[in-house]
Formats: sequence, structure tokens, C-alpha cells
Amino acid sequence: MLGHTFNMANINAGNFDMMFRSELFCVDLNTNTITQHFLPANGQDVAIEIPITVEGNKVTLDLSAENPAYRKVDMYMFQDADNSQLHMYMHTNDFINYFANMELYNLLAAGEITAGNTTAIEKVYTDMEARIESINVSFVFKARK
Repeated sequence: MLGHTFNMANINAGNFDMMFRSELFCVDLNTNTITQHFLPANGQDVAIEIPITVEGNKVTLDLSAENPAYRKVDMYMFQDADNSQLHMYMHTNDFINYFANMELYNLLAAGEITAGNTTAIEKVYTDMEARIESINVSFVFKARK
């Protein structure tokens, strides 16, 4: 995923650290968008501004607004009582779509596939789904000081 190889069955904190430590991955939330910053394996700094729709605690990331090849992702968010942490929760299908979207972003940017190649695009989602049998994930983001 995102140019990093690891086995989800043998996942450990170090694997997630490679993908989510603050030097590699962070998000900026605004009223109508979330900007996701990450460093794929090629080391190029990437920032994607994604329109969001908020309904209570449900937040829909509309990556398809960036490119119709991407899929929408639903997640649930809430802040803790003292506003120092943001909690994000994703079900399995949304986790699959979220990471497949990022993988697809890298493949498109690298020119390995084109936006018009629907077979290759669908394969990205199918391959990601084959990697993940079941997962429900929670992220906790801490505010920078």
C-alpha cells in the first residue's frame, strides 16, 4: 500500500508507523474540505484537498470530485471533551476504498495507469479488497501545539 509492503495478518505498530507517522501523513480539516498530506514511497510530498459532507458524526470524503475513478469514503468523527484529539472510525468497505483511492492516486500520478483505463482502476479496488478480509479501524489524531 502506498509503495510500502507489509502483511496485514502480521501487522505491528512499526508497520503503521511507516504509513502514518506525522512526517509521512497528516490531515487538515476545514468546514467543507479535508486536506490529506502524505509521502508515498517515492518521497514526493502529496497533498489532496477532498470535499467533505458532514451529517452529525458521519463525514463523507468525496474523492470522486477530484477524479471520477475514486470512490467516496464514509467515516465517523468526534472530538474528545477538551478538543485535543480527533477520533476517526471506518468500516471495512470504507477502509478498502480509502486505501485503494490512495493507491490509485499514486498509480495515476506515476503514469502506471490512466484515468480512462477502467479495467486497471477496478483491479486496484479488487486487489485491495482481496488483501483485507475484515477490519474496523479507528484513528486518533492529536492536535499540534
